[in-house]
Amino acid sequence: MTVDRTKLKRLPVPAFCNNPSCRTIWLAQSPFALPEGGTVFIAACQVGPCPVCKGFGRIPDGKYVRPLKRLFAPAQAIII
Repeated sequence: MTVDRTKLKRLPVPAFCNNPSCRTIWLAQSPFALPEGGTVFIAACQVGPCPVCKGFGRIPDGKYVRPLKRLFAPAQAIII
């Protein structure tokens, strides 16, 4: 099975800063590019830099899935 590389996108994943005086939580870009509906299992993975202290953060272990469709439609202005 071949995958069209133009349809691969990085999945945003939660990251928790390891610095005890920071503990910032942010959405980091996963190091893995996935097609729609693609799945990746992450274990013992760190990302950085933290947007506050520039340290490293951990991605919680688990299964991450890129959705097939958008969860929300783009915002639209309605003028009355």
